[in-house]
Parts: sequence; structure tokens; C-alpha cells
Amino acid sequence: NYTATDATSVALQASYRAHIARLLALGGLSQPGESAGRADRIYALEAKIAGTHATRTESMEVQRAHNRWLLADFSTKAPGLAWPQFFEGAGLGAKGTKLTDLMVWHPGAVTAIASLVASEPLAAWQDYLAVRAIDRASPLLSKAFVDAEFEFRSKFLSGQPEQRPRWKRGVALAEGAMGE
Repeated sequence: NYTATDATSVALQASYRAHIARLLALGGLSQPGESAGRADRIYALEAKIAGTHATRTESMEVQRAHNRWLLADFSTKAPGLAWPQFFEGAGLGAKGTKLTDLMVWHPGAVTAIASLVASEPLAAWQDYLAVRAIDRASPLLSKAFVDAEFEFRSKFLSGQPEQRPRWKRGVALAEGAMGE
């Protein structure tokens, strides 16, 4: 839940916004003093996105998954997003593709997020996507990014007191990439 209702939630949300601001600054995406405002805007957008999702109980009801939408119908069923371009970018609109429809598990979420695309400022989406990309890549970037990721995700959220040595993180990354 993105709404602060107790001291723990307030601390968690404040720490997350500070983490977003730190990623913006480390990524060179904000000038000193503007990171906090942009982090608040990203956080607000994430809260709106989260508000579109179905509940856990709704997600477990398999019958709700039977919502067949033709690709051509997405623009009318979920206006706000340029669906033909989206599908083309996802490799679903290329010539020769036989895919004509998709099963939409949560149509309400698809419709609401498409609406958010249309209603939220482009700058908010650009900031949100940039921070998400930096956040995902943080373990592979410079020490400052690795440390920021550790401080928030591992130390603050999980209580891990110290970061594993770099060589151990490198071995784990290589093992994960090699598979069995």
C-alpha cells in the first residue's frame, strides 16, 4: 500500500523516495536540489500504477484470466496508449505474425494503465522509466550505484548488515549467467 498509515510505512516510503532521488542524481538526470521533487513525481506515478492492479485474491481467480482481446481492439478497449506502435515494438505487429489476439488477465489494470499513459505528463513517464532502468542496472554499474542499491534494498529493506565482497558478487553473477 502506497498510503502511509503508520510510522513504519512513513519511514519506508520516505526511504524509497530518497533512493529514487539518489538514483536520479547518480544517473546525472537531475541538478542539485531537484532530485527530491522528481522523486516525488515518480513515486506518485508508481502509486497510481499500483492502484490499478487487481488484489491478490482477484489475481488467484483463474476464471478472471479468460478475457480474449483482439490486438485490433486494444485501442478501443484501453484507449490512451498507442497500441499498434506498442505491439510493433514488442515484435507482435511485424508482417507474417499470426498472433491476432491476447488473453488479458486483468483488463481493468490494462485499461487503467493505458489511461494513465494518456493523462500523466510525458516527463513523469520519462523519469519513471529512466529510474527503473538505472535501478535494474545498478548491480552492474559503478560502485556508487552498487552501494545505493545495497543501502536501500539489502540493508534498509532486508536488514543485511554489510555487502558481500565484490569478488563474491562477481562469482554469483557469473554462476547465474551460466546456468546449470
